[in-house]
Amino acid sequence: MSVIASPLHWLTEEESEAVRDIAAERIAERCGRSARGGMQRDFRIPLPAQPQYSIPADGDDYSPGSSGVNTPFLQEEACVEITLHEPALTADNLGLKTWASSYLLSKRLCTLGLPPSPRILELGAGTGLVGLSAAATLPGVESVLLTDLSEIVPNLARNIDANRGRLPRCVEVDAQVLDWRALPTPEPTEEGKFGLVVAADPLYSPEHPGLLVGMVVMWLKRCEQARALVEMPLREGYQAERDDFKEKMLARGMKIVEEGVETGWDDWGAKGGEVRCWWSMWAWA
Repeated sequence: MSVIASPLHWLTEEESEAVRDIAAERIAERCGRSARGGMQRDFRIPLPAQPQYSIPADGDDYSPGSSGVNTPFLQEEACVEITLHEPALTADNLGLKTWASSYLLSKRLCTLGLPPSPRILELGAGTGLVGLSAAATLPGVESVLLTDLSEIVPNLARNIDANRGRLPRCVEVDAQVLDWRALPTPEPTEEGKFGLVVAADPLYSPEHPGLLVGMVVMWLKRCEQARALVEMPLREGYQAERDDFKEKMLARGMKIVEEGVETGWDDWGAKGGEVRCWWSMWAWA
């Protein structure tokens, strides 16, 4: 506050304006994430490790497959950077923020050994990090459809456009409105379904588990290789919703192939903090 109140007479007008902007941003951060305006955020998503070869000494044979200094090793720090715009948060549009579970799931994608899926669907995509990461990191992908409510989709489309240059040209990425309460007519054919359905942090009310399970069952292909991948924070007060989701998935003929708990970081609130998240990979039983 003292910086903003100061005339900063020893600086040029341009410099003083820049200093005040930085000070105002710091004040807004301490008032909580919802007090900040729109912002750009960069996320580094690991790529699948590829075999590489070390640099040989002079005179050494380093042709692939030979012995010695060219022993293959796993590529380190191979990442793609996804840039997302997060508008100022207003009312309860929490889908305009990138949550810890989205980042964790995005980083996990290339480590799960998922069966190749030409078509991928993200439910409740928010800012689109998981879907964009899938398009950038998973092999054999032809198209990724990112879906959310009508008030979220414009920013979602903006983020897709901003990252097209970082995605493989052969992968088509699009955004579309999908209201979980409005069932499509007619229902999708098997050809219109997806081999991989992903969702991050999708439960915010008691009705959401049933709606989410309905969408997964409706849009996931009925084949052995199809997978649903979900990650959600272990927030206090939402245990009933998580249990309900699991029970309904099992009741609709699905099984957990793999699951785990991991820790991320959310910048929500005055200080933010660590968030434990549960991820699960599902297949038809």
